[in-house]
Amino acid sequence: MAKTLGGSTFIWNGVKQDYNFIETLNCLYELCDSVSIAYGGDDGTNELIKEWAKEWTEKDDDKIIYLYRISKKEWDAQVGREKLSYFSNIAISALETDWNFYLQCDEILHEDSFPMVRAAIQHEAEAFLVKRYNLWRDPYHMLEVP
Repeated sequence: MAKTLGGSTFIWNGVKQDYNFIETLNCLYELCDSVSIAYGGDDGTNELIKEWAKEWTEKDDDKIIYLYRISKKEWDAQVGREKLSYFSNIAISALETDWNFYLQCDEILHEDSFPMVRAAIQHEAEAFLVKRYNLWRDPYHMLEVP
């Protein structure tokens, strides 16, 4: 039996940060069986997420979208370097799939990679590590973080 794949991300003030989060959500939706999003902010991000979810759920293709709205109070209550993982884990925990594919809200995966991801999750493994190319400033510069 084919294993299922869920996609997750979290977004806070994605408009103000000029993140391409709608493209991230489209990527996760096209790749995955369900998508989980923890989101919030005061810059129009909430409205865009709700509009995006409404558009995709009207397609009625049996995919599930989980939405978790982060309040300002909850956002401010988390401090330190674990803040981002805290909200990422909220999105991940909503999934009921065999696998999770996590993208940060300013990332995408090229659609040519979709079949390889789907093939990889059919193997018996706990996780996969992949090389990530992080373009910085423009399409010709790559940020390499050790």
